[in-house]
Amino acid sequence: MTDGAWQELLASLASQIGVRGAFIFDAEGAAQAASVGEGEAEFDLAASGRAFSRTLAGLVSQRRGKLIDLDLVYHDGRVLLRTFENGFLAILCDRQVNLPLLTMSIEEAVQRLRFTDGALSGGLATRPVVEDDALILMNIAREELGEHASKVIEVLEAARGSRDELAAAIDRAEKITRLFISRQKASEMAKKMRTALFSRKE
Repeated sequence: MTDGAWQELLASLASQIGVRGAFIFDAEGAAQAASVGEGEAEFDLAASGRAFSRTLAGLVSQRRGKLIDLDLVYHDGRVLLRTFENGFLAILCDRQVNLPLLTMSIEEAVQRLRFTDGALSGGLATRPVVEDDALILMNIAREELGEHASKVIEVLEAARGSRDELAAAIDRAEKITRLFISRQKASEMAKKMRTALFSRKE
């Protein structure tokens, strides 16, 4: 992906309501591209990139190379981090941003980054570039549950990599949703997840 393509991708993310800036970093936390909204306070790319990189590297190690989706909330905003092969995307946004909508845009951006030829050097993430069943299910959870999807997403993330484990995770997600949200919402979400999982070809 060229520098111009990176900027176009980031500008599209930064233009969304509630987004203050979008950034691409390599595995070491060095900024590769940035798009910041007008009038926003200066963002320390060097220091933030190093801090994000150390945080993500630790999580990648614990999760045996799985891609990481992290939401860091602070007093008046939040930072969304999403790893891809050899780097990560960071989105600085308002605390009350439309998270399900923004998350869908982030996933689309990450897919573009993942399917480019050697977008960045290094080795932060090691998963093969394939369509991810767990990611599809997590997006369904976000669409159905919005800001209440975090527990379900944790369950799905833990089952990533195995279709049998994901099937069992859907059962657990349905139980969690029935217990803490509603029986109808749990049933609707689980039905969509099972349809998405078992309709996909190997």
